[in-house]
Amino acid sequence: MPEHSKLLYLSRADVERLALTPASCIEVIEEAFAALASGDAVNGDKTGLFASATSFSYAMPALLRAQGVAGVKWVSGADNSGRDLPGIAGVIVLSDVRTAAITAVRDADLITAVRTAAVTLAGARRLARADSARAGFVACGVQAQAHFDALRDIFPLADVRCYSRNRATAERFAEMVRGHGIAATVADSARQAVAERDIVITSVPRGAGVRQELSPSDLAPGTFVGAPDLARTWIAEDALDFDRILTDDVAQSRTLAKKGMIPWRERFDAPLADLVTGACAWTPDRVARTMFVHAGIGLGDVAVAKFVVDRARERGIGTLLDR
Repeated sequence: MPEHSKLLYLSRADVERLALTPASCIEVIEEAFAALASGDAVNGDKTGLFASATSFSYAMPALLRAQGVAGVKWVSGADNSGRDLPGIAGVIVLSDVRTAAITAVRDADLITAVRTAAVTLAGARRLARADSARAGFVACGVQAQAHFDALRDIFPLADVRCYSRNRATAERFAEMVRGHGIAATVADSARQAVAERDIVITSVPRGAGVRQELSPSDLAPGTFVGAPDLARTWIAEDALDFDRILTDDVAQSRTLAKKGMIPWRERFDAPLADLVTGACAWTPDRVARTMFVHAGIGLGDVAVAKFVVDRARERGIGTLLDR
């Protein structure tokens, strides 16, 4: 049977066998954003469907010209409290741009966490101080875990403070952190969790109970903030007091801001692609407070998916399916 008549399917278990981490994906992520800056990659518009305040689905396409691959992530989220189900589920489909053949379908649950943390890491290792030892986490779920793993590979973390609306979730997160030999305490409020930190990660999921309660004035000078949650916990009137605002994609962040999904409008000082290529000359700063807000784009997903599929083929992992 011709090769183009087969596609590779990678289940979550297959992806887990490949031991994917944010650190292992950082070069792939940075190459993809550099390609975006040069025009060798295209990030398609993110299209969302919203069934309720807590239920959504997104289609996130991207094209990597040099690698001859196009792809799309289909990801859905829901409030699965009490259902014993993950809150996020998705798949990524890749195709060969030369032949139009669908080449791979892979589970996207793990990549959603790992890719996002790797994108944050691409910004943090250029803008957070190398001696950053104090980290604060607001929300303690999958994204917090992935970001903790990413940060501890690069920074000398020694003191973690965490907060969750469900204190038991924060307690489990703190216990996990201590298991890595790092001090961890559970904060009584989001503001307490971010005070006197070098790096802050906010990853609060969508929901009716989300409050805008954080301000740059709650932060120590020189703090780097990663906000994969669209910065939804930051007070709109205060957010523009950040000295520097970075985003993964300016156009999509502005679109989301106009829809009220990012608290402030218009101001996004630089895209990650400019930081990666050096077009943006920002460096770590002991005074400037920096926000990195994620619009959440398909470019990183497709780039990492291609990396994972190539690695899986080399190792004989996955299932070949007839089309």
